[in-house]
Amino acid sequence: MPGRTLSRPDRLLPANKGVPTRSVYHFRLLLKLVDEIGFHLAQECFWYNPAKMPMPAEWVTVRRVRIKDSVEYVWWLSKTPHPKANNRTVLKPYSADMIRLNQRGVRVMTRPSGHNIKASFDQIDAGIPGNVVEPDSADDLLKFGNNSANDV
Repeated sequence: MPGRTLSRPDRLLPANKGVPTRSVYHFRLLLKLVDEIGFHLAQECFWYNPAKMPMPAEWVTVRRVRIKDSVEYVWWLSKTPHPKANNRTVLKPYSADMIRLNQRGVRVMTRPSGHNIKASFDQIDAGIPGNVVEPDSADDLLKFGNNSANDV
Protein backbone atom coordinates (compact mmCIF):
# COMPACT_ATOMS: atom_id res chain seq x y z
CA MET A 1 0.00 0.00 0.00
CA PRO A 2 2.78 2.53 0.63
CA GLY A 3 3.57 4.51 -2.46
CA ARG A 4 0.10 4.23 -3.99
CA THR A 5 -1.61 7.49 -4.86
CA LEU A 6 -5.19 8.44 -5.44
CA SER A 7 -6.22 8.94 -9.06
CA ARG A 8 -7.80 12.30 -9.89
CA PRO A 9 -7.42 13.97 -6.47
CA ASP A 10 -9.22 16.99 -7.98
CA ARG A 11 -12.44 14.96 -7.79
CA LEU A 12 -12.19 15.01 -4.01
CA LEU A 13 -12.57 18.77 -3.73
CA PRO A 14 -15.69 20.10 -2.01
CA ALA A 15 -18.12 21.24 -4.69
CA ASN A 16 -20.72 23.16 -2.70
CA LYS A 17 -19.04 26.42 -1.72
CA GLY A 18 -21.59 29.18 -1.21
CA VAL A 19 -24.57 26.90 -0.56
CA PRO A 20 -25.90 25.50 2.73
CA THR A 21 -25.52 21.82 1.84
CA ARG A 22 -22.69 19.82 3.34
CA SER A 23 -19.58 18.71 1.56
CA VAL A 24 -19.23 14.99 0.94
CA TYR A 25 -15.45 15.27 0.65
CA HIS A 26 -14.82 12.95 3.61
CA PHE A 27 -17.02 10.24 2.10
CA ARG A 28 -15.25 10.54 -1.26
CA LEU A 29 -11.91 10.29 0.51
CA LEU A 30 -13.03 7.17 2.39
CA LEU A 31 -14.20 5.53 -0.84
CA LYS A 32 -10.92 6.34 -2.57
CA LEU A 33 -8.89 4.97 0.36
CA VAL A 34 -10.87 1.73 0.18
CA ASP A 35 -11.31 1.38 -3.58
CA GLU A 36 -7.96 2.67 -4.81
CA ILE A 37 -5.47 2.29 -1.97
CA GLY A 38 -6.83 -1.01 -0.68
CA PHE A 39 -7.75 -0.22 2.91
CA HIS A 40 -10.68 -2.00 4.53
CA LEU A 41 -13.27 -0.15 6.62
CA ALA A 42 -13.31 -2.04 9.91
CA GLN A 43 -15.67 0.31 11.75
CA GLU A 44 -16.92 3.85 11.71
CA CYS A 45 -17.17 5.69 14.99
CA PHE A 46 -18.62 9.05 15.85
CA TRP A 47 -16.97 11.49 18.21
CA TYR A 48 -19.69 13.47 19.95
CA ASN A 49 -18.38 16.96 20.63
CA PRO A 50 -21.10 19.28 22.02
CA ALA A 51 -18.59 22.15 22.14
CA LYS A 52 -18.01 22.06 18.38
CA MET A 53 -18.32 25.51 16.81
CA PRO A 54 -21.49 26.18 14.78
CA MET A 55 -19.89 26.12 11.34
CA PRO A 56 -20.28 27.25 8.68
CA ALA A 57 -21.50 30.30 10.57
CA GLU A 58 -23.32 31.77 7.58
CA TRP A 59 -25.69 28.81 7.36
CA VAL A 60 -25.97 27.96 11.07
CA THR A 61 -26.02 31.26 12.97
CA VAL A 62 -26.70 33.92 10.34
CA ARG A 63 -29.22 32.48 7.86
CA ARG A 64 -30.24 29.66 10.24
CA VAL A 65 -30.90 27.02 7.59
CA ARG A 66 -28.75 24.30 9.22
CA ILE A 67 -28.25 22.96 12.71
CA LYS A 68 -24.88 22.75 14.41
CA ASP A 69 -22.80 19.65 13.69
CA SER A 70 -21.94 17.87 16.93
CA VAL A 71 -20.18 14.76 15.64
CA GLU A 72 -16.99 13.95 13.79
CA TYR A 73 -16.45 10.76 11.83
CA VAL A 74 -13.65 8.50 13.04
CA TRP A 75 -12.87 5.69 10.65
CA TRP A 76 -10.95 2.62 11.68
CA LEU A 77 -9.20 1.44 8.53
CA SER A 78 -7.36 -1.84 8.30
CA LYS A 79 -4.72 -3.06 5.89
CA THR A 80 -6.41 -6.46 5.83
CA PRO A 81 -10.03 -7.66 5.73
CA HIS A 82 -9.47 -9.19 9.19
CA PRO A 83 -8.34 -6.40 11.54
CA LYS A 84 -6.47 -7.48 14.63
CA ALA A 85 -8.54 -6.36 17.60
CA ASN A 86 -10.25 -7.62 20.73
CA ASN A 87 -13.22 -5.72 22.11
CA ARG A 88 -12.58 -7.20 25.57
CA THR A 89 -9.94 -4.47 25.99
CA VAL A 90 -12.56 -1.70 25.84
CA LEU A 91 -15.40 -3.09 27.97
CA LYS A 92 -17.35 -0.61 30.10
CA PRO A 93 -19.24 -1.20 33.33
CA TYR A 94 -22.93 -1.86 32.84
CA SER A 95 -25.32 1.06 33.22
CA ALA A 96 -27.69 1.19 36.18
CA ASP A 97 -30.54 0.15 33.84
CA MET A 98 -28.65 -2.92 32.65
CA ILE A 99 -27.77 -3.94 36.21
CA ARG A 100 -31.44 -3.56 37.18
CA LEU A 101 -32.54 -5.68 34.23
CA ASN A 102 -30.04 -8.42 35.06
CA GLN A 103 -31.16 -8.46 38.71
CA ARG A 104 -34.79 -8.93 37.68
CA GLY A 105 -33.83 -11.88 35.53
CA VAL A 106 -33.56 -12.20 31.82
CA ARG A 107 -36.65 -12.83 29.77
CA VAL A 108 -35.75 -15.10 26.86
CA MET A 109 -37.16 -13.45 23.78
CA THR A 110 -36.54 -12.20 20.28
CA ARG A 111 -36.51 -8.42 20.09
CA PRO A 112 -38.23 -6.54 17.25
CA SER A 113 -34.73 -5.94 15.87
CA GLY A 114 -34.33 -9.72 15.47
CA HIS A 115 -31.76 -10.11 18.27
CA ASN A 116 -32.22 -13.25 20.34
CA ILE A 117 -31.98 -12.73 24.10
CA LYS A 118 -30.83 -16.00 25.64
CA ALA A 119 -30.96 -17.16 29.27
CA SER A 120 -27.19 -16.66 29.55
CA PHE A 121 -27.47 -12.95 28.72
CA ASP A 122 -27.13 -11.87 32.37
CA GLN A 123 -23.90 -13.82 32.86
CA ILE A 124 -21.90 -11.10 31.15
CA ASP A 125 -20.50 -8.59 33.65
CA ALA A 126 -19.50 -5.72 31.36
CA GLY A 127 -20.81 -4.06 28.27
CA ILE A 128 -19.30 -3.67 24.84
CA PRO A 129 -19.28 0.05 24.06
CA GLY A 130 -21.06 1.47 21.06
CA ASN A 131 -19.40 3.35 18.24
CA VAL A 132 -20.23 6.82 19.59
CA VAL A 133 -17.44 8.33 21.65
CA GLU A 134 -19.33 10.55 24.07
CA PRO A 135 -18.96 12.14 27.46
CA ASP A 136 -20.99 10.61 30.28
CA SER A 137 -23.35 13.59 30.28
CA ALA A 138 -24.25 13.73 26.60
CA ASP A 139 -27.52 15.61 26.90
CA ASP A 140 -27.64 16.82 23.31
CA LEU A 141 -27.54 13.37 21.68
CA LEU A 142 -30.81 11.89 20.50
CA LYS A 143 -30.96 8.53 22.27
CA PHE A 144 -33.64 6.02 21.40
CA GLY A 145 -32.94 2.47 22.44
CA ASN A 146 -34.63 -0.45 20.77
CA ASN A 147 -35.55 -2.25 23.98
CA SER A 148 -38.14 -2.23 26.69
CA ALA A 149 -35.64 -1.04 29.29
CA ASN A 150 -36.23 2.60 28.45
CA ASP A 151 -39.89 2.62 27.49
CA VAL A 152 -41.97 5.36 29.11
